Parts: sequence; C-alpha cells; structure tokens
Amino acid sequence: MKQELVICVIKNSKGEFLLNKKSANHLYYPGRWCFFGGKAKSRNLKKEMIRELKEEAGIMLNPKFIFTKDILTKKGKMKIHVFSEKINEITKVKLGEGAGFAFFEKKELNNLKIGPDVKFMMKYLKLK
Repeated sequence: MKQELVICVIKNSKGEFLLNKKSANHLYYPGRWCFFGGKAKSRNLKKEMIRELKEEAGIMLNPKFIFTKDILTKKGKMKIHVFSEKINEITKVKLGEGAGFAFFEKKELNNLKIGPDVKFMMKYLKLK
C-alpha cells in the first residue's frame, strides 16, 4: 500500500519557505529539512493537514489544497497531498516536533540537507 502524506508549503511575504528540521532520531529523514506535514491518518486530507500543523508547529491555519501527486522515493512509492498557506509572523510558530524551523529563500534550498518532499517541490516549482 502506498504511503499517503500531507505537506504544507508555507511562505512568507518575501517568498521564503518555512521548513521544519527533523530530529536526529526521526523515523523518516532524520536531520533533514522538510515541509510541515506527515502521514494522512484519515481520508479528510484538509483535517489531517490542519492537525499536522497544530502538532508540529503549534499553529492553526486554514491551508488551501493545491494538488496530489504520486512520487517515488528511496523509501518507496508515496502519494503527496500538497497544501499551501502564508504566514509572516514566525513568532506564532511553537515547535511541537522536530529540531528546529526557519524561513529559507529559494536559492538557499540547494545548500540544505532536504527531504524528498522539498526536493519534489523544488523540481515541481522549478526552484533550481
């Protein structure tokens, strides 16, 4: 069975991306920078995305669904459900999971140890 994930591409008014650094002992992609999100535990994808944002970032947002895409990673096939949202006040983020978070400019993404979700979105959004 294909793993289903929800991720949220969060940007600020400068066009920077908000990423979450996975903890060193995280099951998936330890130490890598990823978008906030995780496994979809139900078919209500928006509810799952809101839950993940609350758990991981301590923020209540109303993300907009963008698209769903099947991707192939080293861990196997995944179905990614992508949402987007904007936030400018990083002080609202209260890390619930992970080792840290920060905003990054597009050009900085190539210099980071990133997860497959960010790699996919860089390619999809032609950020390289």
